[in-house]
Amino acid sequence: MKAANRRKEITMNRTKSLASKLGFVLGAALLGMLSGHSTCAEVSVEVGVAIHAESDFYEPLTPLGDWVVVGSYGRCWRPARM
Repeated sequence: MKAANRRKEITMNRTKSLASKLGFVLGAALLGMLSGHSTCAEVSVEVGVAIHAESDFYEPLTPLGDWVVVGSYGRCWRPARM
């Protein structure tokens, strides 16, 4: 009788262990599926720039780099650091 109870106990422990492992795998899979979806947000930005004189365009960038003449493009701004 003790042997039969022992076998039953071993079988139950294995079943509990398997159920625990299966629950972990299924939980991890569900978490992976849920974290795979991204949330989107709609963002709107409006910026207004008014250039009244040529210096309004060139002067703000001058301290950060150089204005150079490039072939048929004309004046191009080259940053001091990259």
